[in-house]
Amino acid sequence: MSLRHTPTDVEQILRVSRLAEFYREELQRCHHQLERQRDCYSQATVQGVEVALDRVMDQLEVLCRQGRADQVVSGILDSFSHVAAARAWVDGRCLH
Repeated sequence: MSLRHTPTDVEQILRVSRLAEFYREELQRCHHQLERQRDCYSQATVQGVEVALDRVMDQLEVLCRQGRADQVVSGILDSFSHVAAARAWVDGRCLH
């Protein structure tokens, strides 16, 4: 059994790796935003979001290979943007 990769295999590996890194950066931005707003949410909510973000980041390479990363990450980013937008409407008061 040969361990050599064809150029197509290498290109595919690099493409998946770059795509995973792009999504990882986007999810890390969400995590930083959550950290800045931590005092506005319950500890359980923050922990739940952190667990979800960590789980997806751990599985990014697999999700990218399967072609599912776009759907999964865009769903998370969309949900996160709705939460952040709702917070902006409360004039800085914490209601969660």
